Amino acid sequence: IKDLKSDLSNGIERTLTVYTATGEVMAQYKGKIDLASTEGGIVKFDLNGKRYMYYNCFVEVIEEEEP
Repeated sequence: IKDLKSDLSNGIERTLTVYTATGEVMAQYKGKIDLASTEGGIVKFDLNGKRYMYYNCFVEVIEEEEP
C-alpha cells in the first residue's frame, strides 16, 4: 500500500541516509522522497524535483509516521 501511495503522491515523508562501505555517512536527505526499487547496487530516488542515484552504497530509509 505504501508503494502505491508513494507513486500516486510523488513520494512520502522519509529520511534517507547513504553510507560508505566503511559505515561513514556520505549524505542524508529528509522530505517527500519517491524511492525506486532497483537492482545491481543502485539506489535511485527523487526529492524536490531532482533525481539522485547512488552506486554501490548502503542506504537506510526511515518512513515518517503519518499524523
